[in-house]
Amino acid sequence: MNTGMQTSSLTPMGATTTTNPVGKHGGGWRIRNKKNMMEIVAAHNIPYAATVNPSYPMDFIKKIEKAKSIKGPSYIHAYSVCPTGWRYQPELGLEISRLATETGIFPLYEFENGTYTINYKKKTKQVIEYYKLQGRFRHLPEDFVKEVQMAIDKEWQRLQDKEECSHRQKL
Repeated sequence: MNTGMQTSSLTPMGATTTTNPVGKHGGGWRIRNKKNMMEIVAAHNIPYAATVNPSYPMDFIKKIEKAKSIKGPSYIHAYSVCPTGWRYQPELGLEISRLATETGIFPLYEFENGTYTINYKKKTKQVIEYYKLQGRFRHLPEDFVKEVQMAIDKEWQRLQDKEECSHRQKL
C-alpha cells in the first residue's frame, strides 16, 4: 500500500503516479506490467490464496470465511479503489471496481492446495472501458492501450489454462 500516489510493483501498466520516471525511457507513466502477486504466492504453494473485490460482496465474504477455516497460511489479495490518486469522481468507484474484474485486469480466482478456480468467468469488457474513467490513464496513446489489452488477454488465457490443468491433475 502506498500513500502519496507513488508507483509500486503493483501499479498497472500505463498509470501515472507522483513518482513515475520521466525522460528518455519514461513518459511519466509506468511502462512495465505490474507484478502478479497471486502467482508469487502460488509459487510458495501455501494452502489458500484468493483475489477479492468489494464489488462482489458474496464472493468476498465466502473467500474470507474460507481463508479463516484453512490450517496454515492464507493470502487474500483485495482490490481497492483510490479516487484521489486515480483521478475520478468517487461515485464511479463501484463501476471502476466492477470493470477491473469484467475486463480481466483484476480477475477473481482462488488457489487452493495447488488448484486454480476462476470465480468470475465473464471477461466481457475491454481495458479501454476501465481506463477511460480514470485520469491516471488519460494520457495514453491508443496503440499503448491496445498493447495493454493484448497483455491482459494473454494473462487471462494463462489463468484459464492453469485452472484447466490444475483441475485435470486432480482427476
